[in-house]
Amino acid sequence: MPCPATVLDLPVEVLAFDVEGDERRGLVARCGRDAKRVGVVSLADVRFEPGSVAAWLHAAHRGWLGLAPFPARRPAGWSWPER
Repeated sequence: MPCPATVLDLPVEVLAFDVEGDERRGLVARCGRDAKRVGVVSLADVRFEPGSVAAWLHAAHRGWLGLAPFPARRPAGWSWPER
């Protein structure tokens, strides 16, 4: 962390992940655009660079939620899980 991403096609840095008590929102990401603007959004609404480990894991999270995954490619050198 931080990890580059986008929210609503705006570049952000994901600063941290957390779990909110609201079961409808679930995992959230604390995102910043600069030192003055920091907000919390549902992790499902964040997009990561397609070839990154974050995108690969995020695609699995969105699939678990029953949502279509955002574009993701298996990161180079990724060896887990083997099928």
